[in-house]
Amino acid sequence: MAQSDIVFGDKEISLNAESNLYVNAKWVKIAGRDLKLDARPPGATGTRRALAHNDTSDSLAINLAGDYPGGVTIEGIVGGGQSSLRLRGPVEILDASGNIVVVINDNGITLVKGSVTLEDGDVRVRIKGAAPGMAQYNHVWAWVKQLIGG
Repeated sequence: MAQSDIVFGDKEISLNAESNLYVNAKWVKIAGRDLKLDARPPGATGTRRALAHNDTSDSLAINLAGDYPGGVTIEGIVGGGQSSLRLRGPVEILDASGNIVVVINDNGITLVKGSVTLEDGDVRVRIKGAAPGMAQYNHVWAWVKQLIGG
């Protein structure tokens, strides 16, 4: 055990020579509002709240108020197994240049830029207020079938 170790029963907290903090425990409770991660050069200003308690909605905020101008990056598989990524909208999907490509909200999905490619499956179009069999519906369906080669 190094000189900077603190031991509580079988739990250990240590600070090594490189200023890395290690906590060996089942879980860690932080009784504060924000977890700040900041590796900027000394003298940099501004708050860097990586995880924060959002008082207005009693929710967990990632990158509260855009403290990290580069945003949030999730690498690797999200979800997997039986779970999936669930977002509460509205959601905007951006291209590499930061332009909005897709908007998902209560009104549906809007393709702002680009095109849709259907690899496999069905395409179904329903015009709001039009029942199947109506001339307007049949006209659109015929057009969609022609587009996809059906």
